[in-house]
Amino acid sequence: HEVTNSPRQQGCQETNHVAVMEEDRMLRSVVTAETALVLATMRLNPRFASGAGMKGENPLLKSFRDLRARLSSGEDTALDRTLLVRPFLRVISADNTNGPIAAVALSSLTKFLNYDIIGLHAPKAAEAITEIVDGVMSCHFEDQDSSSAEIVLMKMLQVLLACIKCEAGSLLPAMQVDDTIRTCFRVSCEVRISGLLRRSAETVCVELVQIVFGRLATHHEPPSPPPEAPSEPVKPVDETAKKSSPDPPSPKPAGPAASEEENEPNSSMSDTVGVGAQRRPSWHLPGPHAEGAPSTSPGGGECVERVLDFVVSLCEPDDEHNSEALRVQALYLLNVAIETAGRALASHPGVLRRVQTDVSRVLLHSTWSRNSTLISLVLSAVYNLYSITEIRQKLRPQIELLLTSGYLRILEEKQGVFEVQEVVMESLVDLCRDSNFLADVFANFDCAVSSVDVFERLAKLLCKSAFSVTGVLSSVHVLSLEALLLIIHGMARRCHPGFQLTDGQRVQAQALRESKRRKRKLHTAAEHFNRDVDKGVEYLVANKLVSDPVKPEELAWFFHSVSKLSKSAVGEYLGENKPFNVEVLNHYARMFDWKGATFETAMRRFLSSFMVPGEAQKIDRVLQSFAQSLYDQSPMMFASSSAAHVLSFSVLMLNTDLHNVTVKKKMTLNEFIRNNRGINEGESFPPEMIEGIYTSIQNEAISLSGGGCSANGEFDSRHFQESIKVSDPSAVFLVPTAGLQDHEMFSLVWGPCVASVCVVFESTEDEAIQQSAIEGLHSCAAIAASHGMTQVFDSIIANLAKFSLLLSTVVESVTTTFGRNPKAQRAFFTMMEMTHRHGNHLREGWRHVLDCLIALHRAGVLALSLGGQGQGHDDDTSILSSPGNDKRRSRHQTPSHASYSATLWSSFFSTPEEGGARSAEAVPGTRSEWVERTRKCVDACRIEDLFSETQYLESDSLVHLLRAALATAARKGSPVMASATPGARFVEEEEGAV
Repeated sequence: HEVTNSPRQQGCQETNHVAVMEEDRMLRSVVTAETALVLATMRLNPRFASGAGMKGENPLLKSFRDLRARLSSGEDTALDRTLLVRPFLRVISADNTNGPIAAVALSSLTKFLNYDIIGLHAPKAAEAITEIVDGVMSCHFEDQDSSSAEIVLMKMLQVLLACIKCEAGSLLPAMQVDDTIRTCFRVSCEVRISGLLRRSAETVCVELVQIVFGRLATHHEPPSPPPEAPSEPVKPVDETAKKSSPDPPSPKPAGPAASEEENEPNSSMSDTVGVGAQRRPSWHLPGPHAEGAPSTSPGGGECVERVLDFVVSLCEPDDEHNSEALRVQALYLLNVAIETAGRALASHPGVLRRVQTDVSRVLLHSTWSRNSTLISLVLSAVYNLYSITEIRQKLRPQIELLLTSGYLRILEEKQGVFEVQEVVMESLVDLCRDSNFLADVFANFDCAVSSVDVFERLAKLLCKSAFSVTGVLSSVHVLSLEALLLIIHGMARRCHPGFQLTDGQRVQAQALRESKRRKRKLHTAAEHFNRDVDKGVEYLVANKLVSDPVKPEELAWFFHSVSKLSKSAVGEYLGENKPFNVEVLNHYARMFDWKGATFETAMRRFLSSFMVPGEAQKIDRVLQSFAQSLYDQSPMMFASSSAAHVLSFSVLMLNTDLHNVTVKKKMTLNEFIRNNRGINEGESFPPEMIEGIYTSIQNEAISLSGGGCSANGEFDSRHFQESIKVSDPSAVFLVPTAGLQDHEMFSLVWGPCVASVCVVFESTEDEAIQQSAIEGLHSCAAIAASHGMTQVFDSIIANLAKFSLLLSTVVESVTTTFGRNPKAQRAFFTMMEMTHRHGNHLREGWRHVLDCLIALHRAGVLALSLGGQGQGHDDDTSILSSPGNDKRRSRHQTPSHASYSATLWSSFFSTPEEGGARSAEAVPGTRSEWVERTRKCVDACRIEDLFSETQYLESDSLVHLLRAALATAARKGSPVMASATPGARFVEEEEGAV
């Protein structure tokens, strides 16, 4: 049967056909209009005017007329996009084109890209977009007007941005995307153009990086276009010169500034302005782009790797061509790349490897700068990398180096630049705002045997930097205090009863606790070993850190992993000619991973791990073990371990010959090659290998003293590479739950923390900073109470009692001194508030509380009636009779116990002269204002409530309270002993009273 379409289907097909025809008509209209505009602009130039003396029609004009004829004919239903763009590209590539003509042609190309005329699925879109990029970067034009030249450069930037930004930009090879970014960056660094154009080029670079790295997460290889017949390529005038240079071209505007810079006084704006005449600057990556190299889209891994390599090369501090301004701009691009790509950086192995090596190395090296803006960008990049969990887990050794050799090194410099230290401290504050930062640091470094105690070192540095010895707080001091308080407040927030750990978290916490305890013991063993080898080994055995008897591999691990060991002690032990020591040395050498390392690099790493003994026989044994280890891991490099041994000894002799000042005649390369000829079991090592060893040793000596790899406090890239290599590749960055190790962390730093906050409170008159310090002490008290750290709470109470001035002021001056000093009142109020809240955890601090109360009572501002029940005292004035506590007392305490307690506290506060509490109103009127302030402060402290609730104290706190009371009563002239009734004299014996 014949099948026919329904009327509805036929209507849809007709509608689609009409839409396609309308779109094709619009395309032809836009292209025709643009060709007319370019032709009109060209005719304004005498060279292209009619009758200009040329034989035949101008080729450039003819190409446009041919294109218009083809468009008007309507023969092609699907126009080849290369045929649309080639006339415009020939115009901008011709030598006889001026600025206005080139600008109009570039604007037309930009419109084609923005209108999606060169769309992703358009015919030959890949060839068209590629030809546009090549043509724009080979743009030539002549003009005597510098403003016109800059307009053309601006148009070029717009075209290049549109090429990468449009959908068809995903068809561009990685090589061209890389060249595009390089070209735009070079324009942004050109000093001979206006600032506006440079800023515009910088903006274009940022947008290009955002596009390239933004596509990394969602990158998919573009579909392969259907095979098409080869088309005629564009033939610009400078095609030969272009092919001869594999480097990407970049624009070079001409002008008076260019003439002065190049010392060409006769040059003028009539010189050809183009991107093809410039050679690649020194900051470009070395080596040409290979013809036919595999290409990926702008979101592909290869493209991102190329761009990342380029940006890193611009950040290199050792490159003399990289000025600080250029490095600042490159670091900004690096931050943009990290922020845009995010976690996708970890999903591409090649990109991740560059982040782990080149990016991290450049960032660490850049921290040696004295430019605060540059340092700020470096630390922003570090913060961005740390904030990405997937990246952070892959950068454990890098983060340790950045924190210790970056942050801490700068802050610990005595002669450091203040602005730089301020920037570093601001970045550190940002890190401390992350509640997991310090937990991560403690778990990964402080609990790891082979790592530095970063958290402890950092916290103590903040404590030291939070106060000023002169009493004047700078911005660095304030930032240090802020960071310190962020640490304390973070721990305090996790002290609430609702914070509970799961079973898995408890297991993790216990594992970290055991790891930290083991590390602490190993460090103690290292201290013993540094003083006496035998005592160090005995300590290891006694604490079950090694087996009994100790095995060689266990001691070798101890030498390899514990950083507290003295390198001289290790070297002496490894050099001994005892069978057990030799076994330890062999195991120690096998612990190094030489994969991918050159011979001299491996030798440097091994000999820098300990101090090489001075005797020749000991040196020979050390080198023999090294050679055997190297041969076992690299059997293809050496014919035998003996060959590696001979070469290592030869290299050590070369090192001595080249760097010993007493040696006048230095060994030459030819002599070194001749000395090592035939040592590889009759064969010679490759000449390039021997030459590389000689050059490396000549440039830098091998350290035999066991010192660090960084000389004179300067950055050494080899130290970075060795640190990354030494780290355990299987060790990932742990991400523990915040709060797992708060007790251990606070135990390590509570002393400096409390002391630092107290010094800040005591030395400053700024009320805001005082309040911050008080809040910090409250958080310390909350942490101490939550973890049962009574010593911390006692220390806080003792400091606050001292700041109240009640313990150091004579009775007659208490009201004046205390009443006119807001800081003293704040300290006393804080002390009483903490006692109310955490009294169960107070021990020795009760004595300071009672001493302050007695001072106020003797001064006549603490009016108390403390008689027991049945003695006619008003319940409202009894410290055991506050209305809110009657019901609680009836449940927990019998009336007889309450009467006994009231009688005891009444005798404690009463003096023989007054027979009771002295009213504050008896104070002379000249001091009434200070007395009134003192009285208000005392009233706000609710002292009656404090003592009425002592009946609910836990036994330990209550015992210490009673002991403090008895100790105070037993002092000479104590009011308690003078006024105690016969029935209360049993308190003379402390044991009986308790």
